[in-house]
Amino acid sequence: MAPVWDDDTVEPVLGVSVPVDDETLVRRRFVHRVGFDSVGTTRHVRIGTQAFAQETEWFDLGECSMTPDGLRTPAVERIVRTHRTGAPQSTWKPPAPE
Repeated sequence: MAPVWDDDTVEPVLGVSVPVDDETLVRRRFVHRVGFDSVGTTRHVRIGTQAFAQETEWFDLGECSMTPDGLRTPAVERIVRTHRTGAPQSTWKPPAPE
């Protein structure tokens, strides 16, 4: 089932391999992903934050929190802070046309 992007009351958390198009990443600023690592006989949960033109950053659950605004990771805190100050969050530029 495809994620629901246009419902402001729902914040999708995607699996590691669920594709997200660039337009969605630009519009939403970031998406969350969930990953599991096998360690012996246990599974460790990691939460990833993917932003446009950035690799997904992964965090242990202890580094994340739930707020009235939704799931927060250290990457989300940086993105929100950058958005408030108006500083660019990425230096990526599309290639010049040939």
